[in-house]
Amino acid sequence: MPIVLALDQGTTGTTALAVDEDRQVEARHTVDTPLEHPRKGWAENDPEAILDACEQALAGVVDEIDTDEVEAMGITNQRETTLAWDADSGDALAPAVSWQCRRTEPLCRELEDRPAAVARIRERTGLVVDPYFSATKMRWLLDNEARVEAALAEDRLRFGTVDAFVLDHLTGHHLTDPSNASRTMLYNLHEGTWDPELAELLDLPLEPLPAIRPSSGGFGDVHPDTRLGEALPELQGVPVAGVAGDQHASLFGHGCFTPGESKGTLGTGAFFLVNTGGEVLIPEGGVVATVAWDLGDGPVYALEGSAFACGSALEWASEAGWLRDPTSLDEQAGSVDDADGATFVPAFYGLGAPFWDADAQAGLMGLSTSTTRDHIARAVAEGLTAQNALLLDALAEAGQPIDVVRLDGGVSRADVLCQLLADATDQRVLRTEEGDLTALGAAGLAGLAEGVWTRKDLREDATETFTPREEAAFVDRYKAAARGIADVELT
Repeated sequence: MPIVLALDQGTTGTTALAVDEDRQVEARHTVDTPLEHPRKGWAENDPEAILDACEQALAGVVDEIDTDEVEAMGITNQRETTLAWDADSGDALAPAVSWQCRRTEPLCRELEDRPAAVARIRERTGLVVDPYFSATKMRWLLDNEARVEAALAEDRLRFGTVDAFVLDHLTGHHLTDPSNASRTMLYNLHEGTWDPELAELLDLPLEPLPAIRPSSGGFGDVHPDTRLGEALPELQGVPVAGVAGDQHASLFGHGCFTPGESKGTLGTGAFFLVNTGGEVLIPEGGVVATVAWDLGDGPVYALEGSAFACGSALEWASEAGWLRDPTSLDEQAGSVDDADGATFVPAFYGLGAPFWDADAQAGLMGLSTSTTRDHIARAVAEGLTAQNALLLDALAEAGQPIDVVRLDGGVSRADVLCQLLADATDQRVLRTEEGDLTALGAAGLAGLAEGVWTRKDLREDATETFTPREEAAFVDRYKAAARGIADVELT
């Protein structure tokens, strides 16, 4: 029976799956990938730890399957996280600057002081100026890491997002796909290419960037002379035939192939995407435009609303002692009827859509002597839900109302979050039994390219439904609290 592998390199963990032709997961292995915070507002990964985790996750799956049946591999990845490495040795030249990192706020402020530059970025990329995206991370690495600057001078610098870094150490090719490229602030949505005028805004060279290939197609075979190919001889020769950023892979994994279909992934952050079809739509307001995927017949686009903290907020609440552990949210938040007036705004990495305030900081307010740990757990659940409801509102205001909310991701396993979102949006919330829709999407892209599946095989059916039960007054409290910490008005 044919098997397709998927490698999902995430912010704090790396998962490999083996998927059979019936799209059933035959093997799964996850390895932690530490996220480090060396300074306030900074977030970074060790590039060697990323490669080690990829090797260990794939090795764990290889041990459980017949590798002679492997037809293809797909890769999906945390987006925007930016790496610089040596083209000759493959060695990383600096830590991987995470998508959550805010170290490039000064560079973003300089850009924001140039209205024409901001308008050009918005019109060509569909994005807003924010440290979230990759371009300012590249500029920071050139300005602050001597080894990166030296590699550029000696014409041996490679820049890329995590997919390109892993691909280089798996196949030996310096490649990316349009979904990842469209998150850099350097990719022209209308032309489908790197844009030299956008690069010029930050005095960035385009030569170190990877070539762009369709998301479903040829990215090379696992090569024995690469770091991961040498470590995994059983996979040598396997074609890597699918690549997409994690949120795009999740949209594909849900089978959201029709304009207007959408999904939300609750993981380290929260991300809601809606398919907008084959025409670029530059939205008004706080959401961004992006490439969803390209199957080789032209790009499909999406609108996205992003919040930077979701699962990471649960980790904080656990470490701070409010939650017994990150998985106790259901029990604790469900044990009380409300938050006793407490409100939580999870702006640990600034506020994403629809605010886009990089300077905002998290807040927990409205406490009293009657507030218990369980009330604060409820406030955390309500705060996460309110930010997600605002993302959906922003997508609706951009012309993409959502009738049904499809959820995946590890944090979506919390029933309380699914029910509160149904209440807050007055919409049905659907949750799939399989939580790894991101990895399934990557497998789908690869299997589609290699003829294992057709597109009609790739729709994932929801198995659980949450319906609205009561009005959610906490959303208005969240808006008021967010206004107090953000330098942006929200009606």
